[in-house]
Amino acid sequence: MRHLKDPLPCRCIPKRDHHCPFLNNCVCFSSYKFFLLTLLYGALLAAFTFFTTASCAWNAANTLELTAGSLVQIGFLAVVAGALSLLVAGFFSVHMRLVYNNETTLEGTCADAFAEPGDSFDIGPFKNFAQVMLDTTRQTLYGSFGN
Repeated sequence: MRHLKDPLPCRCIPKRDHHCPFLNNCVCFSSYKFFLLTLLYGALLAAFTFFTTASCAWNAANTLELTAGSLVQIGFLAVVAGALSLLVAGFFSVHMRLVYNNETTLEGTCADAFAEPGDSFDIGPFKNFAQVMLDTTRQTLYGSFGN
């Protein structure tokens, strides 16, 4: 089951993975690179926010520059950013495992249904990664159309 029929325009979508409500779009072969880059950049942004707010809160608490209310707000932001960075980084790592095995989310979660021998699309980890992430004309990792 590598492609599913899109019910609205009645066309097949190659390697349709899932519908992402946060992106309001189907994640499929042509948009999977952008989905992964969004997860990566979201995790990096949340981690950056965590480290900057945690260091700000630590320095302000040691020098007593801010009021207690401000420290609570900065601490709350640091906790939320830390939790969000772990959540999004975990989600990113799950999808990188799926890229490593060249599987969709459905194939990765319902392994028993797709466990027939010789029914794998795995072409090796490096080729799987290149198939998803690299633009074939420019061999770039940044988010450009070209797949």
